[in-house]
Amino acid sequence: MREFCDPFVICTGIIRSYWKSFQRIAREFRKARAGESGVANPTAAIRAGAMMLEHLGAKDAAQLVMNALERALESGRSRTPDLGGSSSTVEMGEEVISLMMN
Repeated sequence: MREFCDPFVICTGIIRSYWKSFQRIAREFRKARAGESGVANPTAAIRAGAMMLEHLGAKDAAQLVMNALERALESGRSRTPDLGGSSSTVEMGEEVISLMMN
C-alpha cells in the first residue's frame, strides 16, 4: 500500500506484513544556490513522521503534528525558498514545533 501526501511535497508509507517504511521522497531543489545548505523543505519528512505515528496508534499525536504543519504553511511566516519564502529548514521545523506547543 502506498499513500501519497501531496503532489509537490511527497512522502510515502509502504506497509507490508513483515516491514514498514515511512519516508520523504526527495526531489531536486532547483532554487538552492551552489554551496547553500539548510534550505531543504522539511514538510515531507514531517508528514512521513506523522504517518508513522498514526500507524503506531498515536492518532492524536499524528493529528497534532499535521495540524501544526498545516498552520505553519498557511501562515506563510516560515517557508523554505521552494515555497516562496526565505526560511531555513531549521526555522521551518521550529515554527511547526512552536505551533504544536501552543
